[in-house]
Amino acid sequence: MGAQLAVEDEAAVRDAIAALEVAEGVVPAAAFPALQDPALRSAVTHRLGACGRVLISVGPGWVSGYDDEVADTLGELGIGLLSPTDRAVLALVLLRTVAIPRARGELSGNAWVTPDGARPTTVAELNHNRHLTKRQKLSRCGTCGRWGCSSRVTAAGSSQVRPCTGCPGNARRGCGRTC
Repeated sequence: MGAQLAVEDEAAVRDAIAALEVAEGVVPAAAFPALQDPALRSAVTHRLGACGRVLISVGPGWVSGYDDEVADTLGELGIGLLSPTDRAVLALVLLRTVAIPRARGELSGNAWVTPDGARPTTVAELNHNRHLTKRQKLSRCGTCGRWGCSSRVTAAGSSQVRPCTGCPGNARRGCGRTC
């Protein structure tokens, strides 16, 4: 984009870019003339592209993000990645706020960012099954007829899972549970 913009258009483009880069959510197009007007939006797209960023349409508004090449490079360098714990928390939040309610038919929206696309959760709900030990969680997954039967084995200080070969109906010797 080689043409110079008028002073007011230049200010509109800069305002829109500043809003996109600091917003914690979707920037409404109606709030910025440079996001409403196709020619000015093209200038916004061009300027963001020069910085390795892209303009992304989200419903009635816009967000900015890294283009794929920049995102891949940052990921390879380990920059901006979530830790395993943070990924687990995010997965749990998505399960509780989107996946479970959607599976139950409680949500009608198609996007997570809309009020009808997700439901709020609480810390207490996220901690719902924290009281279970790993052994209890394992035995819950090992019920017969669902996943097959499993038993916990400790050998040389390590724990393993192995199939319970004494099923169905009777506990395997040493298993300590009935299936």
